[in-house]
Amino acid sequence: MSGPVGPFDIGVRQGLDRTVVSPRGEIDIATIGALREALQAHSRSGRKTLVIDLRDVCFMDVLGAHLLLETRQRCGDERLTILNPSDAIRRLLELTGISAVLGVR
Repeated sequence: MSGPVGPFDIGVRQGLDRTVVSPRGEIDIATIGALREALQAHSRSGRKTLVIDLRDVCFMDVLGAHLLLETRQRCGDERLTILNPSDAIRRLLELTGISAVLGVR
């Protein structure tokens, strides 16, 4: 998989009971604040399901992995699913033990 070209961006699609957040680019110290805000907006929306689609993320550091854990804690009983991580991101989530806690597909 080749990474996206261009600056970091976040797509958000909202349905009746779910939000799909699709970051594009690199998730690191420079972009983590924008992603955190998008994920927190879901918590305020009242929708029950959050899907984070990582298909267009070419790099994620441990700050991004930690944000996924924070998001899981904030969702509480809501459903959180992580979709389409690259092999490198999937490996990061496995090495940190996060994939065992989150629904990663």
